[in-house]
Amino acid sequence: NLQSAICNLQSAICNLQSAILPSPTFSFFKIPPLRNGVFCLSLRVKVKTQTSEALAKLLTDNDIATSQLVREQISDDADKWLENLNDLASAPDPKISRIAKDLLGEIRRKNAEYDFSLVCFFLQDDGCLESACWAMAAALLPDTDLAASKNTLNAWGRALLLKISGSVSPRERMLTLADFLSNELSLRPIPPKKYFLPSDPAPVLLPSIIESRSGWSPALSCLTIFLARRVGMNVVPTSIPAILRHGEIFFDLAHSFRILSTKEYIGLAEKLMHSPSAPPLSSRQLLHLLVRFALHAFETDEQFNNIEKAKNWCEALQPFE
Repeated sequence: NLQSAICNLQSAICNLQSAILPSPTFSFFKIPPLRNGVFCLSLRVKVKTQTSEALAKLLTDNDIATSQLVREQISDDADKWLENLNDLASAPDPKISRIAKDLLGEIRRKNAEYDFSLVCFFLQDDGCLESACWAMAAALLPDTDLAASKNTLNAWGRALLLKISGSVSPRERMLTLADFLSNELSLRPIPPKKYFLPSDPAPVLLPSIIESRSGWSPALSCLTIFLARRVGMNVVPTSIPAILRHGEIFFDLAHSFRILSTKEYIGLAEKLMHSPSAPPLSSRQLLHLLVRFALHAFETDEQFNNIEKAKNWCEALQPFE
């Protein structure tokens, strides 16, 4: 049966090649020079159409082994077939359209996972954390419209800018930011009990946080940093993931976005970190926290494929030697 499937695949590839290659009956030398460009364009359109039709036949082949092998080959050499798959995604046949959309989704997912793997390997301690967080969201939410989430975050930034423009001192600006996050956006950290046995990575993914207005405290810290930068505020991490600093003002996202004095922060740092002088978290360390949360969620939900990927990302984010 396997031998038969291989023969069928070889025959299908031959058919596909014959569809891709121009017919030998075309005589380019008999075409007037002024028509060459028009003819070649027409030929490319014809070949593209024939290729898409042949590809549709292969993907809907009744032999499951043949169809699966074709899908694997397309997935392995995705760039070559993207144009044809985009054509088939809008085909009138719902079966062909569904298969093409599934393959396009699989290609997007693989590309996003590969891109995020590179981010995990090469992100510097002071690298762009926002780009890394969007890359993580693309890898774990490949079907989500990230542009819509980015537009929402930019709109929040514009709204905050209007509110903060009259604030002068760092404390006033921090109080305005805290009021905006808590009252205007109604952002809330997820309940503490979910920290330990998460079953969903959503609380650390920007699109999910923006949509639900809730998230894990370190992820809310990241979102706050990104929002503050849109209004020119230099809000930076501390050694405690849920506490941020703006000048000499500290900001606790885990407890109703309250403002802390330096003395209060030192007391918390001694209690939680055993050292008030511990260095602030780097971009790599914050991203590592978010990926570890996602890993725990996958382990709780027994998503074995995602567990392996998240473990690899965590390993890549280990501190530089």
